[in-house]
Amino acid sequence: MYAIAPLANEYQVERLLKLCEKVLEETVRRRWEKPDGEEACKQVYRHLIIADTCNLRGLKKLCVNIAADASSSDRERAMADHPIPADLDIEINKLAVRKHEMIVADVKEALTSGSAIKDFVRKVIPEKPKVPVTHPSFGVPAAGLFGQPSATFGQPSATFGQPSVTFGTPSVTSSESTTKANHMRCLRLANAFLPLNQQLIKDVVSQIRLDRNTAGWEEKWGKQFDILPECVKHDVIGRFTYTCDF
Repeated sequence: MYAIAPLANEYQVERLLKLCEKVLEETVRRRWEKPDGEEACKQVYRHLIIADTCNLRGLKKLCVNIAADASSSDRERAMADHPIPADLDIEINKLAVRKHEMIVADVKEALTSGSAIKDFVRKVIPEKPKVPVTHPSFGVPAAGLFGQPSATFGQPSATFGQPSVTFGTPSVTSSESTTKANHMRCLRLANAFLPLNQQLIKDVVSQIRLDRNTAGWEEKWGKQFDILPECVKHDVIGRFTYTCDF
């Protein structure tokens, strides 16, 4: 694909170019989505040059986001081996600063509450009780997710006195806004400071999955979600796969 993509771009073979982009995106995600070393960062910069040269917007966006999570020293070494245009370098640095500012604000919020980071996350997202599965249907227990009563064919279930919405996507009310913002904050904090606490990570990810199904979530928090580390996003939405319609 590394030799084919420039040719597909030169001769404007759009379907082939899109296929090349999907394969390159999958390669980056599978091998270097977590820039935990100099070599990984260099490979991301290598693919960023291809993306910029061939105008592969999806690949470029992916590589910029991964590069912004790398250390400044790794980025400098990658830049030396694979020089990227100045505008891309500025874009990466700006995104890195934005990510840093967000995590600093998250830490301040946790400390202001008088809690350690782990305790703060657990206050926002308590550990889910273990509920036995009696009659699973399509992978969902009959009792409902996390022990909440399930709605059945138009019969609303009561959860803490509030009726649930059976059909359609539930909307985000103003009273829920702060709660969902804190869920996103917990996702960032857990990834940054508690990556080895698998149960906590699992509970936070499960909560974000539920939040993403509410109307208005993408509009309010989609941009914050978009700049999360790629490995964190994939914990929530699953691994990247591509299909070919040739």
